Amino acid sequence: MPRKTREQSSTDIYHAIWRGVGKQNIFIDDYDYRKFLYVLGDCKEKYKGEIYAYCLMSNHVHLLIKADNISVFMCELGRNYAQWFNTKYERNGHLFQDRFLSEPVENDGYFVTAVRYIHQNPLKAGIVTSVSNYKWSSYNDYINENKFINYSIFNDIIGKNNFVDFNNTLTDESCLEIKEIKKKITDEKAAQLIMKYSKTNSVYDINELSDKDKASVLKKLIDNNATVGQLARLTGMGKYQIKLLLK
Repeated sequence: MPRKTREQSSTDIYHAIWRGVGKQNIFIDDYDYRKFLYVLGDCKEKYKGEIYAYCLMSNHVHLLIKADNISVFMCELGRNYAQWFNTKYERNGHLFQDRFLSEPVENDGYFVTAVRYIHQNPLKAGIVTSVSNYKWSSYNDYINENKFINYSIFNDIIGKNNFVDFNNTLTDESCLEIKEIKKKITDEKAAQLIMKYSKTNSVYDINELSDKDKASVLKKLIDNNATVGQLARLTGMGKYQIKLLLK
């Protein structure tokens, strides 16, 4: 199957994410984080790009960058860091999982939202209690006006004096995220769980429960990666009926 064409940004600004293959850590010690930023800076200079925000987590990175060719920029960044990492830790093979994910940033609203979302990653992950306490994001680069990043666009939109309040305001904003691919459980496992949660001796006995109890059992099965089609096949219930109960 051919790869989906990457969506291009008319502004050349992108929110990009890269994760370690198999969710493995891509940073082991502080020097690894520093090395990644060094390589990122090299790519910035080589391709005349801009870095607006970043957050380096143990097994993935968030970047808000400007690049004429995002694929070339990210390919060199990943290749150079991976080669160094593999040499240091005497490992072989891919370091990053598949292609990086990217989303074009086309307007001021999404730009400032992405900056805040990136800075709040460690906070929402429960790693720190304040965004300022995480040292591997660009939050303190903004505070200290570090020339490594371009903070002028954000300050022009929000205002320099509003940076702290804006980035510390918790919201339910949603930006580009790594989507987990859930593996469907087997019919045998699903059947076992149906009987366990419904406290019955047969998968078909779920039909004798009240709608409220059916819904409770079905939701638990969905949470365990069962599918609607699978539940319909095992219980004899219709897909439409199951979908109504799951609402």
